[in-house]
Formats: sequence, C-alpha cells, structure tokens
Amino acid sequence: MGIRILKDLQEKEQTRALYEQNFEDPKIFIDYYYHEKCKDNLILVKEEEGQILSMLHLNPYLVSVCGNRVKSFYIFAVATDKNHRHEGHMTELLRAAFSYMKDQKIPFCFLLPVDAAIYEWIGFFVLCDLVRERDDSGLPTGR
Repeated sequence: MGIRILKDLQEKEQTRALYEQNFEDPKIFIDYYYHEKCKDNLILVKEEEGQILSMLHLNPYLVSVCGNRVKSFYIFAVATDKNHRHEGHMTELLRAAFSYMKDQKIPFCFLLPVDAAIYEWIGFFVLCDLVRERDDSGLPTGR
C-alpha cells in the first residue's frame, strides 16, 4: 500500500500499538497524547498488506524566528515495527515528510531524538539541548 498520511483521529488510533511497542511512556501520557495532540497532527505511515510497518508524527507548532511566527513541525514518535527495522521504511517516511513540508511551504522542522547521531545522515544537527520535566503521573510539568 505504501505511504499515506493519516488525518482522521480514528485512523490515527491504529498507530497506538506501534507507539506502545517502541516507547516506554506511561499509559496516562499515551492516552493524553492520542486524545489531545493527535486531534491536529498528521501521522505518516508506511504500510504493507494492511499492516503499519513504520510511522512518524508531524505535530504542528508556531515557532518565533526573529520576531516572526513561523509554521513548523515537531517530528515525534518515529518508530518502526521491531520485525521490519533496517529495511528502509523510515528513510521513505522522512523523505515523504520533507516533500509534504516543502509543498506546504514549511521552512523547517525539529525533533528531540534519544540519540542525535541517528538523524545526522539526513541533515539534522543539534541546535540546543532541551530538558522537559514530568510529574509523577507522567504528564509534562510545564517547566
């Protein structure tokens, strides 16, 4: 089936199992994320025979650049099914995401990877370090 963009909340929920397989976030955070943040984001998926093999989320943000508000995307929840890693699926998804952003005139995107070296090959670099604290429930504290 290839790559497609999920825009409907019900469709996006189909990526939750892949999220849970790849990330150790608390259930309360995952519930919040899928019920609130997924309302206005885009999820790109790579599928074969109806199975989601890989995904990345494009969460929209307005970023202040030299006093101007600029549309951007935070690339989040980049994941591939453990049985289909190192098959090129994420490369295809990232290229599709960049193409979409170019078409939408989104000048840049950002991500907060576990290891910055993972994305250097495609042109990402460390701009700054960010530390986000969470309370005991797993939700961000706002600090």
